[in-house]
Amino acid sequence: MKQETNSVSYSTEIGQAIIGAMIYNLGDEASQAIGYLKESKFFYLEKHQELFNLMREFYISGEPVSEILIENYLRSKGDDGNSIGEVI
Repeated sequence: MKQETNSVSYSTEIGQAIIGAMIYNLGDEASQAIGYLKESKFFYLEKHQELFNLMREFYISGEPVSEILIENYLRSKGDDGNSIGEVI
């Protein structure tokens, strides 16, 4: 679904694809994408923004970006950990 907001075009499917690629394509490419995007404003859905910000925090602190770490973090914050599967 493509949506226009303030003359910026957003696609939830593209946001979903980018988040999924960053989680499952671990390594230099994921790190480069996180470093390149820098801000969550490029994602339309709030959950995509939250996941991107979390991955960026891991990236900045030198932690690996992995599905297991993300799920564990979400569970520690009271989320059931299924959000990742629901989003991507």
